[in-house]
Amino acid sequence: MGVDRSLAGARVRHAIRSLAHRGPDGVGWYDGDEAVLGMCRLAIIDLAGGDQPIYNEDRSVAVVCNGELYNYVEELPRLERRGHRLQSRSDVNLVPHLYEELGREAFTPIRGMFAVAIWDERRHRLTLARDRVGKKPLFYARVREGLAFASEIPALLQLLDRVPGYSTPALADYLRLGFVPHPETVYEGVCALPPGCTLTFSPGGVPEIEPYWSPSWPPPFRGSPADALARLDELVREAVALRLRSDVPVGMFLSGGIDSGLVASYAMELGAKDLLCFVVEVADRTLNEAPAARRIAGRLGLPIETIPLEIAPLDAIETISLLYGQPFGDSSAVPTYFVARAASAHRKVVLNGDGGDEIFAGYRRYWAGLAARSLAPVPALLKRPSTMIAAALAHIAERRSRLGFAARTLRGLALPDEERYLTWTQDLFRPADLAGCFPGLAQHAPLADRLAALRGERFSCRSVREFLRSDYRLVLVDDLLSKMDIATMAHSLEARSPLLDVPLAEFTWSLPEQWLLRVSETKPLLRALARRRLPADLVRAPKRGFEVPVRLWLAHELRDVVGDLLLAGDSRVAQLGDGQAVRAFVAGRDGFAGNRAQAVWCLLMLELFLRAPAVVSSPPLDRRPPTVQQLAVDGQRLADDH
Repeated sequence: MGVDRSLAGARVRHAIRSLAHRGPDGVGWYDGDEAVLGMCRLAIIDLAGGDQPIYNEDRSVAVVCNGELYNYVEELPRLERRGHRLQSRSDVNLVPHLYEELGREAFTPIRGMFAVAIWDERRHRLTLARDRVGKKPLFYARVREGLAFASEIPALLQLLDRVPGYSTPALADYLRLGFVPHPETVYEGVCALPPGCTLTFSPGGVPEIEPYWSPSWPPPFRGSPADALARLDELVREAVALRLRSDVPVGMFLSGGIDSGLVASYAMELGAKDLLCFVVEVADRTLNEAPAARRIAGRLGLPIETIPLEIAPLDAIETISLLYGQPFGDSSAVPTYFVARAASAHRKVVLNGDGGDEIFAGYRRYWAGLAARSLAPVPALLKRPSTMIAAALAHIAERRSRLGFAARTLRGLALPDEERYLTWTQDLFRPADLAGCFPGLAQHAPLADRLAALRGERFSCRSVREFLRSDYRLVLVDDLLSKMDIATMAHSLEARSPLLDVPLAEFTWSLPEQWLLRVSETKPLLRALARRRLPADLVRAPKRGFEVPVRLWLAHELRDVVGDLLLAGDSRVAQLGDGQAVRAFVAGRDGFAGNRAQAVWCLLMLELFLRAPAVVSSPPLDRRPPTVQQLAVDGQRLADDH
């Protein structure tokens, strides 16, 4: 919006074509004097009447939306009783009429996942909004006197005059975390709208971002553990029921854990029909969840389809590396991509168990938080030996092994609270390795300080609840939910996450910490609920991540790929830093011990991203992406500034 109308219309149409995978069932346009909106539709609710844009009665307010507004069944009749005339029975009809009544607070009554754009013709104002958790992505950038926005970065780049330069701070964050944290992206000037926020903009003005919701501490729960379990049962049941609302059949991503098993059990109890389950099977028995998933499906009487992923899918890894529009290093994107592809042949909608670990304290790192609190009175001088022990362990221990967990725990004990949180949460490179390989990038301001400046919030692991809330705003949004949305929507598949229902999260934040985590058991409350519904031995079993055998892949099937790309003389990643140090790190002789397997995987994903053109050429746009040499100069300039 805010640029030449004919040029804007052409660009929007080109961008929408690049998003056709997100909605192959139809397209919609608003072409006004000051704004152009476009969308592509994945028809799930009100198949015949849900075309967009959706308007208010006099068509002065136009809305396009990606996502689902689950409580439309309750809210649409209330709007009609207040005198509103609805365009259809589609869930998106909520938005223009709530906007008329509440303005930018229109999203407060909505329960769902969404990225929304509203053009108010009378006020000459654009409003963008993103759901509370951040399930649906929304990116934006300034274009001359206007604003461009899209659900995916590659589509947004189609709307700009030229491809922006890479952000060296974002690249540094990627090497630390394995993903780029919002609101930044890998491109200068391209931003992600934070979850739970609205952005308002008028042509020629400045974007204004305000939260309509943020995680906060609810009043403490007043009741017994039995009362809490009963309330949890009610909340999970309601969350699943809302997400079963669909005019097309629903499927299920089923793992061997209790989270997806619980969701499936409630779905069956609530009368879900034709709930076909899908699970990935890998060759590594320590990672393979398929046998347990088949047991759960058998217990519930559900059909299940197994998707084999026995060797590294060489042909698909490059495709996956480019889906996200920026570097993305979570290796579980690979099985997610394949299970989504298989499911999309049978379903448009799937439920999953995402959020169970982040909401109910399912990770081992939360135990580290308990240890830190116990050792808080110990003087810092006495904690320093822990860093030396941690360094020794880090060289020999796999990241997700018990020794790897011990190494990260010990290293974190000697750090300030925020750095401790980041170390325990997502720590790919040891500081010495990062500084040696990428001296320019490593000299940025500490990540915790930069995120605080960008977001106005601090991360903490001083308590289990603070740990959970920090994960809710970082890892959940920028890693797990981004992975799921992009991998599923690449195959025109909508993923719904009942355990991420906001009332569930707020409920857990109200509970005493000893109900959330025990020394002997993670997520005890959720396990207590699962004991009523799932096989007892699976409820007791330790957590298995949704992973692939990265270390084995790098040592075998991907060995030549790593050599041809990361060890080559024209390696883009090597050109970002000290090329000799980068190649030595990649070619290390330790068999990818410690964190190195995950770190090399992240470097491989970055290499594939940097080698690819940013977007497909499309006149009349300038499609000259920044060169790696320019990026290296930026990195050196950064180092010189310090």
